[in-house]
Order: sequence, then structure tokens, then C-alpha cells
Amino acid sequence: MRYIKAGLLDNNKLIKAKIRYRGDTIPHWGNEKKSIRVKTSKGQLYQGMRVFNLLAPKFAWQLNNYFSYQLAKRLGLISPKTKLVRVILNNEDRGVHILVEQLREITLRRHHLMPADIYQGEIIGKDKHTDSHISHLFDVSLK
Repeated sequence: MRYIKAGLLDNNKLIKAKIRYRGDTIPHWGNEKKSIRVKTSKGQLYQGMRVFNLLAPKFAWQLNNYFSYQLAKRLGLISPKTKLVRVILNNEDRGVHILVEQLREITLRRHHLMPADIYQGEIIGKDKHTDSHISHLFDVSLK
């Protein structure tokens, strides 16, 4: 998906940015309220971030990650910046979104770590395993 030019207004300061819709699953883009990825220009960070996501929660359970990131921060763990924000796009109030920093080198440096590989994964539903007696990833029954 291509980025389009945009401006990000932060305390009456205009920051040059590019935006695009974000997400591979229906909760991100299947409704009118869509998740957005924002990328600022190299010289104009938004609150210390170059790339972040504006996630559009539609269900209460989608706030779990927000609370997890807040807890991780309080425990002193590496976590992306995150906060609840109101999004106004083309003078239209798009409601509350969850701003989540995209994990990048800058995230590690903010936590006083040297840049290294960052891995991610997603589990959507139950995974089927072959050549084992475990039928699903979350199957804890003994066979």
C-alpha cells in the first residue's frame, strides 16, 4: 500500500508526514474507522518517533495491548510508546485511536540499547501441528 503526503499538527506545529492504511485483518480496515500508519520526515520526529500506528479499536479486547504496553513501561521493560489519541483527518473527527510506536532502532536507543534485530509474530486462532501428538498450539491435554 502506498503512502500519501500528510501533515501532522502537534501543539500548533506542523510536521511533514506520510500516511497509509495499516493492517492485514478486518478489524484494522473492514469498517469505516480504519487503522493508519504514520511516517514522519527524518528531520521532524513526532514526540521522538519517526514511525507509529494509529490503531482503531472496535472491540474492548483490542485495548489489551495498550494496557500491556503501559504495564511493561511501569515495570521498566522495553515497550513501544503508546497512548490514546483523538484523530482528526481532513477536519473529520475519526474518534479515539491507540497510538503505538513502530518498533525500530530508535526504540532500542531510547531504552539505552544498541540496535539489533527485532522479531515479531502473530498467532491468529489455533495452529495445527503435524508429526506430533499435539493437535493445536494451545492444546495442553496429555495424550
